[in-house]
Amino acid sequence: MLAFDFDQISPTQMGLAALVVASVVVFLASRRQRRPEPLARTPRRDPDVPAADVRTIQGDLANLIAELESLSERLSADAASRQEQLHALIAQADERIATLQNQLNAPAAARAGVPMPKPATGLGPLPSLRSIVAPASRPAAATSGADDRHGAIYALADEGLTPVEIAQRVGQRIGEIELILNLRPKPAAPRRPA
Repeated sequence: MLAFDFDQISPTQMGLAALVVASVVVFLASRRQRRPEPLARTPRRDPDVPAADVRTIQGDLANLIAELESLSERLSADAASRQEQLHALIAQADERIATLQNQLNAPAAARAGVPMPKPATGLGPLPSLRSIVAPASRPAAATSGADDRHGAIYALADEGLTPVEIAQRVGQRIGEIELILNLRPKPAAPRRPA
């Protein structure tokens, strides 16, 4: 390790060393003061845009933000009112479902004399369960034409023809013929005496 003896340094050397240290400190301090501030602290301005235009744009942006806030408040209020209406309609539907379930679970004799409850305002009358479950009735002309065509297919099947041969004679697809034959009503079995 180097040993340094301060007793051998003369006062002029000591003054000179102090002067060098002081000048370095002053140099670093002055350099730090001249350094420009970071770009984030100083806003950049386009020299082509006057200050009045910048203020106008800032005002327009403030107005736009205020309008957007007002619009969002109106939309949230509208959504809340629609949500309340939806909850009310769901409650009415639940009541109607409960009434229908009670009527379906009631005995048939009691059901015949019970009038249907009147619907709540804003909703139409409830459709009957039969109209929902039963298929729509077809016109008589369409039914008789289908029965004639099915009768011809049944007659050909009774003669022993295969669905492929029946489809060729009638001019229909094989799948349709097979479906008609599979849906053919079965003859009632004779009752056996007990």
